[in-house]
Amino acid sequence: MNKRLKRYLLIVAYISLLFVIGFICIVVTSRAKLNTQIEILSNKDNPLDKRLEALRTIAKYDEDVVVDQIIACLQDENPYVKMDASFLAAKRKDYRAIPFLIQNLNDNSMILH
Repeated sequence: MNKRLKRYLLIVAYISLLFVIGFICIVVTSRAKLNTQIEILSNKDNPLDKRLEALRTIAKYDEDVVVDQIIACLQDENPYVKMDASFLAAKRKDYRAIPFLIQNLNDNSMILH
Protein backbone atom coordinates (compact mmCIF):
# COMPACT_ATOMS: atom_id res chain seq x y z
CA MET A 1 0.00 0.00 0.00
CA ASN A 2 1.43 3.36 -0.91
CA LYS A 3 1.79 6.28 1.47
CA ARG A 4 -1.05 8.29 -0.05
CA LEU A 5 -3.57 5.50 0.39
CA LYS A 6 -2.47 4.89 3.99
CA ARG A 7 -2.77 8.59 4.72
CA TYR A 8 -6.18 8.77 3.07
CA LEU A 9 -7.46 5.77 5.07
CA LEU A 10 -6.10 7.25 8.29
CA ILE A 11 -7.88 10.54 7.61
CA VAL A 12 -11.15 8.73 6.81
CA ALA A 13 -10.87 6.69 10.02
CA TYR A 14 -10.17 9.83 12.05
CA ILE A 15 -13.14 11.70 10.55
CA SER A 16 -15.39 8.69 11.16
CA LEU A 17 -14.28 8.56 14.78
CA LEU A 18 -15.02 12.27 15.23
CA PHE A 19 -18.47 11.76 13.70
CA VAL A 20 -19.26 8.89 16.09
CA ILE A 21 -18.06 10.88 19.12
CA GLY A 22 -20.14 13.87 18.03
CA PHE A 23 -23.23 11.70 17.55
CA ILE A 24 -22.81 10.16 21.01
CA CYS A 25 -22.52 13.64 22.55
CA ILE A 26 -25.72 14.75 20.82
CA VAL A 27 -27.62 11.67 22.02
CA VAL A 28 -26.38 12.09 25.61
CA THR A 29 -27.21 15.80 25.62
CA SER A 30 -30.63 15.14 24.11
CA ARG A 31 -31.41 12.47 26.70
CA ALA A 32 -30.29 14.78 29.51
CA LYS A 33 -32.59 17.53 28.21
CA LEU A 34 -35.47 15.05 28.01
CA ASN A 35 -34.87 13.95 31.61
CA THR A 36 -34.76 17.58 32.77
CA GLN A 37 -38.06 18.33 31.03
CA ILE A 38 -39.66 15.22 32.57
CA GLU A 39 -38.57 16.41 36.03
CA ILE A 40 -40.09 19.85 35.41
CA LEU A 41 -43.31 18.30 34.16
CA SER A 42 -43.58 15.82 37.03
CA ASN A 43 -43.14 18.42 39.76
CA LYS A 44 -46.63 19.80 40.35
CA ASP A 45 -45.14 22.69 42.35
CA ASN A 46 -43.67 24.16 39.17
CA PRO A 47 -45.61 27.00 37.53
CA LEU A 48 -48.22 25.87 35.01
CA ASP A 49 -46.53 27.58 32.05
CA LYS A 50 -43.26 25.73 32.79
CA ARG A 51 -45.07 22.40 33.06
CA LEU A 52 -46.94 22.96 29.78
CA GLU A 53 -43.73 24.01 28.04
CA ALA A 54 -42.02 20.85 29.34
CA LEU A 55 -44.95 18.71 28.13
CA ARG A 56 -44.79 20.22 24.64
CA THR A 57 -41.00 19.82 24.58
CA ILE A 58 -40.97 16.15 25.51
CA ALA A 59 -43.73 15.45 22.99
CA LYS A 60 -41.17 16.16 20.25
CA TYR A 61 -39.13 13.11 21.28
CA ASP A 62 -39.86 9.71 19.78
CA GLU A 63 -39.40 7.51 22.83
CA ASP A 64 -41.68 5.26 24.86
CA VAL A 65 -41.02 7.22 28.04
CA VAL A 66 -42.69 10.21 26.36
CA VAL A 67 -45.94 8.31 25.86
CA ASP A 68 -45.80 7.25 29.52
CA GLN A 69 -45.42 10.89 30.57
CA ILE A 70 -48.27 12.03 28.32
CA ILE A 71 -50.49 9.31 29.81
CA ALA A 72 -49.52 10.46 33.30
CA CYS A 73 -50.54 13.99 32.31
CA LEU A 74 -53.90 12.72 31.11
CA GLN A 75 -54.53 11.89 34.76
CA ASP A 76 -53.20 15.20 36.11
CA GLU A 77 -55.41 17.30 38.37
CA ASN A 78 -54.86 20.44 36.28
CA PRO A 79 -57.36 20.72 33.39
CA TYR A 80 -54.90 22.65 31.22
CA VAL A 81 -52.29 19.91 31.55
CA LYS A 82 -54.99 17.32 30.76
CA MET A 83 -56.12 19.25 27.66
CA ASP A 84 -52.61 19.61 26.28
CA ALA A 85 -51.87 15.97 27.05
CA SER A 86 -55.11 14.93 25.30
CA PHE A 87 -54.16 16.86 22.20
CA LEU A 88 -50.62 15.47 22.18
CA ALA A 89 -51.77 11.90 22.84
CA ALA A 90 -54.25 12.09 19.96
CA LYS A 91 -51.60 13.59 17.71
CA ARG A 92 -49.19 10.72 18.49
CA LYS A 93 -51.89 8.12 17.73
CA ASP A 94 -50.52 5.74 20.36
CA TYR A 95 -53.05 3.08 21.31
CA ARG A 96 -51.89 3.02 24.95
CA ALA A 97 -53.46 6.44 25.54
CA ILE A 98 -56.93 5.50 24.25
CA PRO A 99 -58.44 4.35 27.58
CA PHE A 100 -57.25 7.55 29.27
CA LEU A 101 -58.58 9.71 26.45
CA ILE A 102 -61.97 8.00 26.72
CA GLN A 103 -61.95 8.53 30.48
CA ASN A 104 -61.29 12.25 29.94
CA LEU A 105 -64.29 12.58 27.62
CA ASN A 106 -66.52 12.50 30.68
CA ASP A 107 -64.33 14.80 32.76
CA ASN A 108 -66.19 18.09 33.26
CA SER A 109 -63.15 19.75 34.82
CA MET A 110 -61.68 20.06 31.32
CA ILE A 111 -64.53 22.37 30.29
CA LEU A 112 -63.04 25.81 30.58
CA HIS A 113 -65.18 28.91 30.81
